Amino acid sequence: MLEQKYLTFIKVAQLGSYTKAAKQLFISQPAVSQQLTSLENELGVKLFTYHNRQLKLTCEGEKLLTYVQSLKVQTDKFVTNLHHPSSLQTSLTIATTMSLANEITPNIIAKIQANNTFTKLNCKIANTKLCLELVQAGKVDFALIEGNFPKEKFSSHIITEEKFIPVCSPLLGLNAEQTYRFSDLLNYPVIYREEGSGSYNIFKTILASRNIAPSDFKFNYQVGSPTAIKALLLKGLGISFIYQTVAKQELATKQLIPLKIENLNITHPIYLVYSKNSYFAKDYLNILGL
Repeated sequence: MLEQKYLTFIKVAQLGSYTKAAKQLFISQPAVSQQLTSLENELGVKLFTYHNRQLKLTCEGEKLLTYVQSLKVQTDKFVTNLHHPSSLQTSLTIATTMSLANEITPNIIAKIQANNTFTKLNCKIANTKLCLELVQAGKVDFALIEGNFPKEKFSSHIITEEKFIPVCSPLLGLNAEQTYRFSDLLNYPVIYREEGSGSYNIFKTILASRNIAPSDFKFNYQVGSPTAIKALLLKGLGISFIYQTVAKQELATKQLIPLKIENLNITHPIYLVYSKNSYFAKDYLNILGL
């Protein structure tokens, strides 16, 4: 079990406030300060600093938070396993991003079922940012994500790689056989995911590498659902950048067409992500045959 001063450190880091942490921990603010001072003296580093009157973690504090959060998640899971071994060993909770939910995730769930270990599966669907928060908080065993993430804060394993492509409906008047420059597409509407999604981060990186912003397109629509984006695309309402597998059926039936853009060939990894240096990592990899 973690010492109380480490739990206090986690709470202050999460809330960014000694006062709020004290209220949630049902202790006084001086007690919070005393515990953190003791921890800093023990470790010989400064964990927090103030910037523009806001409490911020130092570099050392960030490293410690990653370590102790992972340790707390694993400790809680291990203790629960000791008290309720049968229920934990037959239950699995995972998270997956919306972009992976319809194609990649069913294949992963099929592997879990074939493992014959688990009789209960809880699958949460969210964007990349929320999936990572669920892993960090210990609310899921692991997550399946396609976006970029801070690899120093999590452990991960590449499951597969998927093409990230521009697509549109033939109704928009663009030609799948022609090669376009990005500047050719700025007169068309662009449809993209919400901030916090992996697809949005990749899309933004592609544009930034060409000194382009979504606002440079004639119209830009931000939509928080891959299914809704496909519906808009099918009506010929714009261009979108998505994983090829997301529009697999629509591409096969030519309801949507892939676009060729000069010097654009993006393949991105799909990751299994779990708590940093997790004690249970081998179990997760064995479940999925990795």
